[in-house]
Amino acid sequence: MAGDPLKKGRYTNFGNKIGLFSNKTGNFICNSPEVVLNFPFKDTVLEAGMTKEDSSREERFLHIEMDAKDIDTLEDPKVLTNFKYIDQSGEHALDENSNIEFFDENGELKQNLLIKGNNLLALHTLKEKLTGKIKLIYIDPPYNTKNDGFRYNDSFNHSSWLTFMRNRLEIAKELLALNGSIYVNIDYNEVHYLKVLMDEIFGINNFQREIIWRMGFLSGYKTSANNYIRNHDTILFYIDIPYRHV
Repeated sequence: MAGDPLKKGRYTNFGNKIGLFSNKTGNFICNSPEVVLNFPFKDTVLEAGMTKEDSSREERFLHIEMDAKDIDTLEDPKVLTNFKYIDQSGEHALDENSNIEFFDENGELKQNLLIKGNNLLALHTLKEKLTGKIKLIYIDPPYNTKNDGFRYNDSFNHSSWLTFMRNRLEIAKELLALNGSIYVNIDYNEVHYLKVLMDEIFGINNFQREIIWRMGFLSGYKTSANNYIRNHDTILFYIDIPYRHV
């Protein structure tokens, strides 16, 4: 209760805090771990094609209970092929006789890797070796703008996009090292929903900054908005620190 009840015009029944409040629980929503972002197919895994050729296919939503075996198969490590080694002198094909070590005796990665393919499959393939070892993750996902000019499928509907992102952010969190950081570049189409989703996955207390990425000084950049020039994207920045109640 705020205010002095003895002074006229200074009394209120509400506490000295601003926020969304649950009348049912009698507490602020930010204090409740049960408040999350719900959406259709949240309980599924979306494989999601990543090329223009996949844009016309019907996406499969694999339910975590009904399709558990299919999900296990999807998330099993995959065989990586067509290896190439790149150094100052250019590209070199690799085979079983190439003397290149990717991991040392302690399991630490010795080489930089560039993997081309479905990022969900790639992330799960890296999980066995790199869980808890990645210090920094930067993601530039589809913006869900229905702009097929991108090389990946950028035409998800809203709930499909959220499922797509949740699947990938959850495995990204497993790979992230303690005190590691993750940055996600996004625009206005989904940034507010993505913020709530990342609060749920990484913890609202681990949110660090909303970084404004300025795209142009005078002209801005192309946008479907016909009222104001848009000239920035947003980067959401989190650090993976276990939250301890004080």
